Amino acid sequence: MFNIINVKGDGNCFYRCIIGISREYTEIYNYFQLKQNNTCNENIKILRNFVANSIINDDFSQKILKNLFELYKDVPFIIENYSFLKYFEDDKDIEYNYNKISEVIKNSNIMASSLEVDIINHIFEKNNIKLCVVSYSDNYDKNKLPLKWFKEILTILKNSTYENFSILINYDNVHYKYCKFMDKIKINRNEFINLIKIYTLE
Repeated sequence: MFNIINVKGDGNCFYRCIIGISREYTEIYNYFQLKQNNTCNENIKILRNFVANSIINDDFSQKILKNLFELYKDVPFIIENYSFLKYFEDDKDIEYNYNKISEVIKNSNIMASSLEVDIINHIFEKNNIKLCVVSYSDNYDKNKLPLKWFKEILTILKNSTYENFSILINYDNVHYKYCKFMDKIKINRNEFINLIKIYTLE
């Protein structure tokens, strides 16, 4: 049922997945101003610019980042999951740090963290689409993975009202892939929930 789509692991894997997923959502593709005749790298640049500009201009993004700054002061090891925090300067004001992190995301191949995922997912949610992120580790029993993912997705969807959704796989916080389900990236939630309830015997 699942068809996992791999992408190049060059620091831009999250953005490559979002480009692939967005092709099935015209409203999202147009919102980000992605172009069919662009190269993948050109569309990655567009998405990175979108996230970077959001950090400077959007209250939603700034609230997440401000909370991360505060957490980082008390729990510095979170830098393992938010590598951009190494550019945070506690002696500078908040606007300086917003601009600094924005420039880093815009002009580097720094790997995406949950900050970028939340910013992009926020746009999907505004368009009645849920981006379901499921996890993977080499320690998992591969034979049990589909059931694990189904249960994770079912939990997410039970707590939401979004009409459609797509699946993103986070591999050990270092790589992203995305899924086709029954050869579709864009999935209707009610059909999926009914099928997975049967599959998981819930």
